[in-house]
Amino acid sequence: KMIINSENLVSLPTVSVIVTSFNRSNTISQTLDSILNQKCNFDFEIIVGDDGSSDTSRELLLKYQLLYPTIFKLLFHDTNFGLGGNWATCVKHARGKYLATCDDDDFWHNENKLQLQVDYLDKNPISVMVHTDIHHLNTKNNTITKNIYLRNKTEPPQGYIQKEIFSGIVRICVSTSLIRKEVIDRYVNLDDYVKLKFGIQDWPTWIIISNYGMINYLPVSTCTYRIGHFAITNLNDYDKQFSKMCRDKVMYKYLCDLFPEKLIYVEKDFDIHTYNVLLSLAYKKIDLKKAREFADKLTNLKASNLKIKFHLQENKKEQQLYSL
Repeated sequence: KMIINSENLVSLPTVSVIVTSFNRSNTISQTLDSILNQKCNFDFEIIVGDDGSSDTSRELLLKYQLLYPTIFKLLFHDTNFGLGGNWATCVKHARGKYLATCDDDDFWHNENKLQLQVDYLDKNPISVMVHTDIHHLNTKNNTITKNIYLRNKTEPPQGYIQKEIFSGIVRICVSTSLIRKEVIDRYVNLDDYVKLKFGIQDWPTWIIISNYGMINYLPVSTCTYRIGHFAITNLNDYDKQFSKMCRDKVMYKYLCDLFPEKLIYVEKDFDIHTYNVLLSLAYKKIDLKKAREFADKLTNLKASNLKIKFHLQENKKEQQLYSL
């Protein structure tokens, strides 16, 4: 691992913005520019963890480091940590009071995003995290759908909502969130994210910190989230998707073991979730043979209310049991 840092980083920033990077040379400049364009009355730093990119991402990142030496800290990993491990490693280097994340294929369209959220957390000490509404950018037809929660009349619940997050009732876009860093420092074992190879970083973090404070929501859109393209949450290969689900199962049990009185580990439930995800992928790929295979797996697990319908004309978004 190589760390590229500036000796001029002296004063502590109010916010540390984490960007996990992997082969996103086509979008990461927009991500970074949207962070740099934030209008706020405090300092922030940008920590980018590049997880072994093979495209031109690192060259782009070095240019930003040269232009903004007091803002950027670059972590170049020689081996692939995975999203959870990459994010956790970046967080260890964060010096801010608050922690934001912007994925390398998202961007902040609201220039007041950080200021709004810092003001909120400053005034609400019982809140450990605040998130917002989002826009969706469909990469297939390059169209933007604004204010997804408002549009769908699905304003997420707020408060002590650990169980709701665990069960997938609460949908949160990680790139809209702002978290108190001290809560992560105190309660989140970042080394476990690396050791257990967590495939994601957001869901387990929210479950842990929501045990110690309130999760709140601001009804304003701050981030544009890309849909319809390849991503860690939108894999197009059965083996890769199954491998991800196996890692997620380890993470799922880990969280249940942390809070045994609140979260119950039911292996069958997660296996049903796994094959529902794979079945949805088979629908998407119009693969009847695989769809039947996964449907048989679900039948053997005695999954209730299973509807086997093959959608030939529309790709429906995965109906997940958990917000993974």
